[in-house]
Amino acid sequence: MRKRPLDVLFLVPARKGSKRFEGKNLEMFDGMPLWLGAMHQCIHAAFTLKLQPWEYKIVIATDDPSIERLITPRCALTTAEYLAFHEDIHVLVVLTDMTNYAEALREIASAREEVPSRKGYPGYMYSDLASLYERTGRLHDSKGSITQIPILTMPNDDINHPIPDLTGYITEGQLVLSRELHTNGIYPPFNVPRSLSRLMKDGIGEGKTRSDHPNLQSQLYAAYSNVQSVRSLASVIGEEELSDIDRHYLEFGEHFEKDFLGQGVEEDRSIDETLDIGWEVISHLPETELHRVTEDEINEHYAPAGL
Repeated sequence: MRKRPLDVLFLVPARKGSKRFEGKNLEMFDGMPLWLGAMHQCIHAAFTLKLQPWEYKIVIATDDPSIERLITPRCALTTAEYLAFHEDIHVLVVLTDMTNYAEALREIASAREEVPSRKGYPGYMYSDLASLYERTGRLHDSKGSITQIPILTMPNDDINHPIPDLTGYITEGQLVLSRELHTNGIYPPFNVPRSLSRLMKDGIGEGKTRSDHPNLQSQLYAAYSNVQSVRSLASVIGEEELSDIDRHYLEFGEHFEKDFLGQGVEEDRSIDETLDIGWEVISHLPETELHRVTEDEINEHYAPAGL
């Protein structure tokens, strides 16, 4: 007889000091489903920390029936909607792991003998995922809101797999993690070229963050994308055969990952500090390589680093 985990809705302590919202805040984690060991750790932490219960956790095991695994995120979102739109609470919902959810959806579709689509997943998986991801936002007559962060594992690290592919179409952005950066000790190991935000342009710039933010982020992104090409070239012909410009890009790439991406787990870096570090990093490139920032921005922020 298998050991079943505790399968209930329970309270766990929430982190305080949120800077995003005013008033009441709540974080709700939907662990659907978790491996048994991870689940027992979550339950143990929930009942040993004994702080203010402002965090809900809905958990289900990987060996629970598929239909229950499909219902779990909907239970979490229904609870979030009540708290947000009836109790005027700002709710953050974290769904993990959506890959396991999609696997349960495939199992149900297979049992019903439905016509499969890519990799055996049902053809309606896009609309099914959208029915979860789009249960977020605000209502005109409510003070509360729902912010949703779905987390998924890319099977075989394939971003074109149906689960991450369809998720990327629906959500407003994505943060992709890199195994290579993680192996190199970079934290957080974000894969910058594959990560994106469709809302960033509306939240940066003069009067929001800083006037040089849009151009600097564009320049950093373009330069780091070129680093990947230079590294591929260096792996074929060797670094000693690279041009001086290519060597500058390699140096820039190392500082970008170590100084700009890399942060301490407890580090609280402001946006101004991040932008200043961005200028320090981009200064490892010659001024002739800076095509996406203005002359005034270069004169104010650019300081060549030993060029």
